[in-house]
Amino acid sequence: YICFTDDLYCFSIPNLSLIWKNQIDDCVNFGLQKIENDLLVHGEIEIIRLTKAGDIVWRFAGIDIWVNIDGHKEVTVLPKSIKLVDFESNIYELDFDGNIISQNL
Repeated sequence: YICFTDDLYCFSIPNLSLIWKNQIDDCVNFGLQKIENDLLVHGEIEIIRLTKAGDIVWRFAGIDIWVNIDGHKEVTVLPKSIKLVDFESNIYELDFDGNIISQNL
């Protein structure tokens, strides 16, 4: 898997043939993490969970973008939840289904 601008690419190994390509975030994708048997994409506008086949499971947008200038890690996958910190340092905790558990705005 490779994030490049607003797209996510899935390649086969070792021949690197393209399996699929999807536009994920409307602006840019910053990173990708494993979450259970799926993938979690840290986009600028949204946090997106998708299957390894590229199908979107859910999307989550906060009040602001997912970039933090105060040095906080924007996306942290915890054992049973996901902690998110946006540009204004608002903190969100989601369950793995994309539902808000708590938020500190």
